[in-house]
Amino acid sequence: MDAGRVLIVEDDEAIATGLALNLKLAGRTTAIARDGDEALRLAGEEDFALILLDINLPKKNGLDDVCIDLAQRLVARDGVEVKLTHLEFELLVYFVRHPAQVFSRTHLFNVVWGQSAGSARTVDNFVGQLRKRFEGNPEAPRHFITVRGSGYRFDP
Repeated sequence: MDAGRVLIVEDDEAIATGLALNLKLAGRTTAIARDGDEALRLAGEEDFALILLDINLPKKNGLDDVCIDLAQRLVARDGVEVKLTHLEFELLVYFVRHPAQVFSRTHLFNVVWGQSAGSARTVDNFVGQLRKRFEGNPEAPRHFITVRGSGYRFDP
């Protein structure tokens, strides 16, 4: 049974090959991206079950060694599980699947919460929580960006 493909984002050939071989032994199929641009292209073309992301990449860096396992709904940073609520996980996955795109609070609220009634400002609180968990300095975010007058953008 295929548990879904894994995208390995790693510029070091030896590390990427080693990871791919170990995952193959575990019954997983893989794709390898050598830089951030290639990773974004591949992630846009296919829904991967898991993305293993190197922190220091040519062209675009990773989100601080964050690993998202969609099948098990797990998120790890530097090998340590990050506890997220159901909706924090959904918002993170939506951002990761749509990098460098600006979304209004209302759009994010409708897509992630699945409703149009309620306060779109709820999104602000959830983005704040993602910043606290994943940004080195939540007060000066590098990944979860506020686009004044428009909403939010995720920069990997």
